[in-house]
Amino acid sequence: MTILRAYVDDFVRGSCSRRSFRHFVQQTAPRDLANPHFACSFGVVAGIARYAASQGWTSPIEFVFDQQDGVASDFQLFFDYRVKSLPSDARKLISAIPTFGDDKFFLPLQAADMLAWHIRQNHDNSSYPAGAVAASLKGSSGHMVTRLEDRVLQSWGMHFTKIAGTKEMRTKNNGEN
Repeated sequence: MTILRAYVDDFVRGSCSRRSFRHFVQQTAPRDLANPHFACSFGVVAGIARYAASQGWTSPIEFVFDQQDGVASDFQLFFDYRVKSLPSDARKLISAIPTFGDDKFFLPLQAADMLAWHIRQNHDNSSYPAGAVAASLKGSSGHMVTRLEDRVLQSWGMHFTKIAGTKEMRTKNNGEN
């Protein structure tokens, strides 16, 4: 825990209903973005940027996420489009397109994975004693939770239907052409 504390101040967790994601987004999104990791990653960016703007922060925020097959490249393609939906004060706080790192080499991602694992165990198994473990992993001010509500997922699904070329990117073969 001491090593984790040396590298991580606070945690942010993004979540959405898998059922709602499949219903609203998965059928319209490009293949690699039809993945809850993409939605939650952008939800974290949006949530933190909005929160930071509401608190009067002025320093740009750098976002680093765990690598997921195919998400990083398509994330970059659609990031600017998604950022346009944010208020201008929140947009100004995003330093650049998020990077995706390997948790084998980036200790803060290892810590985030460890916390996420314990939270999932607690969520999936009510008898799992994750409370004390998860609490010890959380930063000094706890952790922020960004939840993508169904109305947001529905809006994203509608947006994907309006972007030229996304239909062709829904399958691996079409996405590679």
